[in-house]
Amino acid sequence: MGVWELSVYVSVLLLALSGSPVLGSLRNVTADVFGSESYGKVAAFGDFNADKQTDMFIIRSGNELWIFLADLKGTPYFHPNVKLSLKSEDVVITSVVPGDYDGDSQMDVLLTTIPKDKVNTDVPLTAVIYWGLNQTLNVNSKTRLNNTYLDEPLIIDFNGDLIPDIFGVTGEGAKPLITYGGGNLSVTTTLNTKNKMFIPHSHAFVDLTTDFTADLFLTTVSGASEIQFETWENKGGNFTESTLIIQKPKDVKIVGQSVFADFGILNFTGWL
Repeated sequence: MGVWELSVYVSVLLLALSGSPVLGSLRNVTADVFGSESYGKVAAFGDFNADKQTDMFIIRSGNELWIFLADLKGTPYFHPNVKLSLKSEDVVITSVVPGDYDGDSQMDVLLTTIPKDKVNTDVPLTAVIYWGLNQTLNVNSKTRLNNTYLDEPLIIDFNGDLIPDIFGVTGEGAKPLITYGGGNLSVTTTLNTKNKMFIPHSHAFVDLTTDFTADLFLTTVSGASEIQFETWENKGGNFTESTLIIQKPKDVKIVGQSVFADFGILNFTGWL
């Protein structure tokens, strides 16, 4: 996922209803939330220590991952309890994806990185899983994926085993690979895609057919170099072929991230 800069302070928007107009005001709550630790880039959220509270994953100096554990008993509400430093590896962290990638009920962290001297270039991303153990991370307890990626990978439960899998286009080919979580992180190319994936990717794992099963939504590039949107319907856990392809509207100049919502909000159609 992307990262956001923690600037000088963090603010919340307080909306007060008084009469007819809605009055908005900003209040600085930095000290309450972070204390003196309000610097770095917000990279991800997740319950790292399984206490049913959302923790924050912060990148500092480009090569350090700090996990701020939530503690609502008193201020500040987040404390930097876990640190993973990659300073010795001379890399820059580009994304952080928490998840239980081996099914042991402990949260792991997938990091994508690039060499420090290759920032702002098209060099493929290296993906490494750091295995969580007793609510800690160790720089030596890791598995480097065999393939590099042209873009940030998409994390989905592709085979329905409740363990996150890794979907992405590798630096070795145009077709996406699926790395199954758990076990030996086996790799497959089960998607028989005929088109290149759009970069930066705008894919999703979401129910588009109202059958309570997540389908695969891909943004691809046609043979005529036109951006298009493909729906791969989940049929019993299999994605054999694209069931719907929608071309980008002709007047659209810039294609960004796709957003899904039930726009039939008044009648709750269930269709996205």
